[in-house]
Amino acid sequence: MSWYRFLVSLAIVFFLGGCTPSVQSPSSPPRYSIDGEDLLALQALVTYQEGDASTSVEMFETLFDRTNKLEYIKEALRIGFSAGLPVEKLLEKALAHTPEDGDVVRLHVGVLLNNKAFEEAKEQMINLIGREKSIQNLTILGSIHFHLKEYDLALKYYDSIYKESQSEESLLAIVDLLDTHLDRTNEAISYLETVRRMNGCTKATCFRLVQIYGKTKNIDGLISTYKMLYMGQKEDQYANKVVELLLFKRDFAGAIAFLNQSNHDPLMLMDLHASRKEFEKAYKVAKRAYEDFGKLDYLGRVAIYEYEYNKDTITKALLSSVSEKFEKVIKTLEEPLYLNYYGYLLIDHDVDIAKGIALVKRALAKEPDSPYYIDSLAWGYYKLGRCQEAHALMVPILNTTSEQEIKDHYEKINACIRKSE
Repeated sequence: MSWYRFLVSLAIVFFLGGCTPSVQSPSSPPRYSIDGEDLLALQALVTYQEGDASTSVEMFETLFDRTNKLEYIKEALRIGFSAGLPVEKLLEKALAHTPEDGDVVRLHVGVLLNNKAFEEAKEQMINLIGREKSIQNLTILGSIHFHLKEYDLALKYYDSIYKESQSEESLLAIVDLLDTHLDRTNEAISYLETVRRMNGCTKATCFRLVQIYGKTKNIDGLISTYKMLYMGQKEDQYANKVVELLLFKRDFAGAIAFLNQSNHDPLMLMDLHASRKEFEKAYKVAKRAYEDFGKLDYLGRVAIYEYEYNKDTITKALLSSVSEKFEKVIKTLEEPLYLNYYGYLLIDHDVDIAKGIALVKRALAKEPDSPYYIDSLAWGYYKLGRCQEAHALMVPILNTTSEQEIKDHYEKINACIRKSE
């Protein structure tokens, strides 16, 4: 917790949680019997709202002097303190009138803190808590202990606050003390995990867990926290983190299970199945995604995985089915992956080599350095008997990939050249 947060915490306690205006609205019935009292009080409030805090304070002090009613001096103190005016003389009057009133003591503590009299402020709050043990007072005293670097004492008061209020702010204050200042990170995690199991995970709670798990390199903790964030917020960034961390662990099965459960990213799920040569599963995911969303990108994947799944038992009917899908895709999408894949299929199966070469060239126009697309073009030239051109394309890419199919193509192209010689 920074010094800024400390001051903000105190400001909230002093200005919002402490004194309240004593004057009713003009439509309320009169509360006082002294002539002109209500009118002067109303005028003091209006003066303050118009931006003249100093005059407003004087009016409320006059009302106190006339009536001896504590509400007026407290209102004068509240306005003066919030406006940064000197309030010491007002405070003397209030303390002389009622030295043990909680609002007056808290305002006195505010003045002491502004004057950096932290020890005296602490003593005042300890005495007040002896008479009035409230969350408001515990918060002020805990913040004073924190500023004085008395972290164990601050923790004691924040823990009391949390037991009473169960507020997220007090929970995070405890966690910050344990993790940052007391070197008791495991206890901080225990607090956060208990809350997460019992009540779910807000963004603030989960982000604090992410910070700690990241610092301690607890990958499983990060995964479980990001999963809960995604379940609660349904934001893609958290699902991406889950998959990223699972893949970092090389837990491909876990990543696949998460993507199946969450329906987060069909393309990623297809790619994971394909990387494991599970083309039937990839095909089913792509087919379902295309049926659900109608995106041509998914149809292109359907065509690829349909072909890969049946590669060993290819038929004319299957080639026709795959080709129809690719034709539909490339009419709209100028996507290199599908242009090259369809082009290579037409070349490799001698369906239409010239058209296949034209499609591969369109892919190369988008990604001219791709060794896979260059290999497809070389294979097309080989099929046409243009082996020297094919060889010239293959030589520069041999050291850029370890793909066996590319090496096999190169051997056949070399054999073609030797034969022609």
